[in-house]
Amino acid sequence: MEIVKPESIDRTGRRTWYTVADEFIRPLREQPMFEKLKQMKELRDRAKMIQQRLREIEIRADSANGRVRVTMNGNQEIQRLQIDPDYLRQADRARIEQELAQTINEAMKKSQQAMASSFRELGGLPPVG
Repeated sequence: MEIVKPESIDRTGRRTWYTVADEFIRPLREQPMFEKLKQMKELRDRAKMIQQRLREIEIRADSANGRVRVTMNGNQEIQRLQIDPDYLRQADRARIEQELAQTINEAMKKSQQAMASSFRELGGLPPVG
């Protein structure tokens, strides 16, 4: 429930109605704390925009022999993992696991490079404080 004060006369001579909340909030809006909150909102909005852009990027990495392929987005979420069926029948488990780990690591590196590039393109995130 809002408490309304009786009308008053502003600097221009007009009669106005205002609430007690107006009296309290107006001076607070002029303080640095509200500037910090505004900066935080801008930072959050920019971070969301970067995250959305990264979600749309597709990064692909292939193993040295080309039989393992990892596809991930810029947020480092694996979208597809492909292993050549013939390779699955021929190679031993340890070798497949090793190539899989190497290929995922390569995709992660490419993803990190894509993140850095997106940050640069969008002006990065400003320092808070």
